Amino acid sequence: MSPPRQPEEHVDAPAPPPSVFNGGIGNTVNVITDPDRVDRLLTATEVADILRCSPKVVGNLFRAGRLHGVRVGRTVRYTNGAVRAFINAGGHTS
Repeated sequence: MSPPRQPEEHVDAPAPPPSVFNGGIGNTVNVITDPDRVDRLLTATEVADILRCSPKVVGNLFRAGRLHGVRVGRTVRYTNGAVRAFINAGGHTS
C-alpha cells in the first residue's frame, strides 16, 4: 500500500475579496469587512434632518431617482456619499 498523498502547495494569486451572491441575478458584490471603510447608512429621518425637510420628501426624492438609496428589506437607507452628491449637484442628481 502506498503512503497517503500529501496535498500540493499552490502559490497562486492572492484570494479575491469575499463576495456574496446578489439576489438571483448572477452577479457578485464585494463585501467590505473593514468598518472604517463602510459608509454609514442613514434613515430617511436622518437625511431629512440634514436636508431640513420631511422624511416624506426624502422618500419622494428616492422614488423620483433624484436621491440614491439602498433597499434594506422594505425600508430604504441612504449613504452619506449619496446625500453629499445630491447636495453638491444642487438637488439634481440622476
